[in-house]
Amino acid sequence: MVFHTLYLGHSFARRLDQFMQAKHFDNFGLELGTDSVQVWHQGGQRIDRLHVSSAFSCIQQFSPSLVVLDFGTNDLDSATADPQRLAHTLVSLVADWSHHSNISCALFCPVLPRGPGRYAARSPAFESNRILFNQTLLDICKRTHLHAHFHVLQHSRMLNIAPLLLDGVHLNQAGLKKYYFSLRRAIIRAKTLL
Repeated sequence: MVFHTLYLGHSFARRLDQFMQAKHFDNFGLELGTDSVQVWHQGGQRIDRLHVSSAFSCIQQFSPSLVVLDFGTNDLDSATADPQRLAHTLVSLVADWSHHSNISCALFCPVLPRGPGRYAARSPAFESNRILFNQTLLDICKRTHLHAHFHVLQHSRMLNIAPLLLDGVHLNQAGLKKYYFSLRRAIIRAKTLL
């Protein structure tokens, strides 16, 4: 039986998908025939727009047991952003998807910090919003009686280097490699939870 995983995200997912294709890291390096990993990405995607995007159509088509979600970065720039509401909205949406599909486990990628770059000066609220968003995701997922198989990834090794491009947002080649292996480990670990 094939274990299906769907990685949903914005430009991070697109860039990671391109990196994997260039490095021939097909299927997240997992064995074809027992594992199948599909990547769906839409640049600029925001959490509030996910309910009308083609993401759920992809879920229905691919029928994953595990979804990995990489959203939030595009939502947290504004000083008027509500990180707690956004985290609750994302988890609620995935919970709704799980009631109408085969999803039995969800992994939420935390929003990574930004470095100096063209976006940093334009988005002074980003860092505090990011911290609150990530903490709220953790708090929600720790309430196992609500979502027993919803977890937040820990990318601790990502912060040991400056893995960003000059824009201060997107991962450079070293960062993409670390991100790939971090996600790969998380997918393998998640399978043991089911």
